[in-house]
Amino acid sequence: PNVLLESMAMGVPVVATRISAIPELVEHERTGLLVPPQDPKQLADAVERMLIDRPLRQQIIENSKKTVRRHFDNRQLIVDLAAIYKEQVPQLRSADG
Repeated sequence: PNVLLESMAMGVPVVATRISAIPELVEHERTGLLVPPQDPKQLADAVERMLIDRPLRQQIIENSKKTVRRHFDNRQLIVDLAAIYKEQVPQLRSADG
């Protein structure tokens, strides 16, 4: 799913299959389009829909960028991780003064 995450962050709309952890990242008709695995007809239809339906495509691009920023922003994740360490490791709490 990393290529999906990177595509979404760059504003490239995604079409993917419902396998593995992909549905945790791609929410059908909100952050991308999902189709069943091993169904080339539905995959082709979804790609065509993404190309033709401009309002849907724009909505998906906006929503997916927001989702990536909210859940995968490294700057925020580092701040969150540092807070966990400071809370759990006494030496780090005293280092902040």
